[in-house]
Amino acid sequence: MKKLTILMILTLSAACSPKKNSVKTGVATISGVAAGTQCVSMGAQPATATSPSMGYIFDSTSTSYNFENQVKALLSATTDPSSVSTVSPLPNASGGTGVGFTGVIKLDAAGNVVGAQSQIKITVYDGIWYMNQTANNLIILNFDPASTTNPATLSGQFNTQTGDGVLSLKDKYGEVRFQGKIDAQNFSGQVSFQNTTSVIGGSPAIGTLGQFSIQRCAILQ
Repeated sequence: MKKLTILMILTLSAACSPKKNSVKTGVATISGVAAGTQCVSMGAQPATATSPSMGYIFDSTSTSYNFENQVKALLSATTDPSSVSTVSPLPNASGGTGVGFTGVIKLDAAGNVVGAQSQIKITVYDGIWYMNQTANNLIILNFDPASTTNPATLSGQFNTQTGDGVLSLKDKYGEVRFQGKIDAQNFSGQVSFQNTTSVIGGSPAIGTLGQFSIQRCAILQ
């Protein structure tokens, strides 16, 4: 009887014990580095034209005139190009103007972009902004899935071994694509765009904007 009682107690104890979860939450590792690795000594510095948390879109192979025209072509989906002033093709906001971007790219363990948890903001610092340097003079393209007025779709995939991949940003005005490579330090490559609307009439603009680069720790999660 004692043996039966002990057996029943053990059986009930096992049945009431919570089961261990055998499913492990994966963390994306790209080019041998965990996606969530934080930037060293970055602190809580805000993203400005010279902030280390900001990436840059530039064109080292183009003239200032050609780069500026491509920026205006991208913006023509929502902004009259004649209202946009000079834009430098150099990175790091050299010369006081340029194009920067900030945000978050959330990846799953397989290197797929988790769109609902990702967001990218592209900011154009043109000559008008440089003269006034107020937030009202910034030209911003905000790709935010949570937006109530212009929700964006962010998608893409990166090879977890090589880091090669693409990030696609789509909203009702068109698509911007960041295609390149995530290595141990940076996410860099080429930026192209394809608008679906135009405020000046005619065919929506399409083209290559230039190159881009940002610290991986400033954007990748």
